[in-house]
Amino acid sequence: MQEETLRFAVSTEPRDIVWRLAYHSQAGLAHEQSGRPNEDAVAHGVAAFSGAISVAVADGVGSGQRGDLASALVARYWVEAQIPVDSAAALELGNEALNGSEAAMSAGLQATGLSAQGASGSMLIGAWLFPSGDVVLGHVGDCRAYRLHLGDLLPLTRDHSYRNLGVPLPTWRKPDDPARMIGGGMMGPPDVQRVRLEPGDWLLLSSDGLHGALTDAQLTMALTQVIAAGHPFGGYRQGLLQAMCRHLAKLAVRAGGRDDISVVLARFEGADAQKHDPEYAVELQIDASESIWPSDVLRGVAS
Repeated sequence: MQEETLRFAVSTEPRDIVWRLAYHSQAGLAHEQSGRPNEDAVAHGVAAFSGAISVAVADGVGSGQRGDLASALVARYWVEAQIPVDSAAALELGNEALNGSEAAMSAGLQATGLSAQGASGSMLIGAWLFPSGDVVLGHVGDCRAYRLHLGDLLPLTRDHSYRNLGVPLPTWRKPDDPARMIGGGMMGPPDVQRVRLEPGDWLLLSSDGLHGALTDAQLTMALTQVIAAGHPFGGYRQGLLQAMCRHLAKLAVRAGGRDDISVVLARFEGADAQKHDPEYAVELQIDASESIWPSDVLRGVAS
């Protein structure tokens, strides 16, 4: 397992760590069998000015027409936004980031000669994580965000499906299919919100390859069982978050899921008053793995 540490300023003391983050992304069984690439993308970064952590999960749509590139462009566009110190001001920036993502994606596709492939598009769940525990979420489509608080998994987003939005259903679509995406003029109004996490809370971001295969109750049970086994006194065991990400992916595959799976887990460690100062050191540890096939997950994670 490859591990890396990103730092804003210099921090070595465990008490200075505000957020811990891990992610995992893999092509679905359908793509593994056909040799097609993973059309999900995960991106992350740390804003130099505010110290906020930026992370995104995007799910490309393109029927094989470079959905992988569309998702990568959308995820990177969210992550590269210049996030302000104030999370309230970031709400407006979130609207701008979503509004600008479609043009950025189109420009990126055009630069590679793919502008004629109009079917390309992407879902997105993006998050900006502030040292205060504030989280700004941007959402399009059926990627999701959850908060795990005291053992309860609380949905923070609602899928932009035909059923949920109450919009007319095309004959070739199902009620739970996404009615919005970035691309093709289908994004709709920006969906941006701010939530406050408490010390010890977890944030889960996922593409529908995860939550399409596992119910919220199954996700809750899986997360709480792993936390209880590897996190008994509120401390942190190196590599725990990535083990949790891979465990969730394995469960989704075993449940019959065939779609691409991307999982981001972030734990808010808590911050004292001085961590609201953007000049204060903020350390982000990322347990990062490359995109892999489902067969690798099943071999590499014990039952």
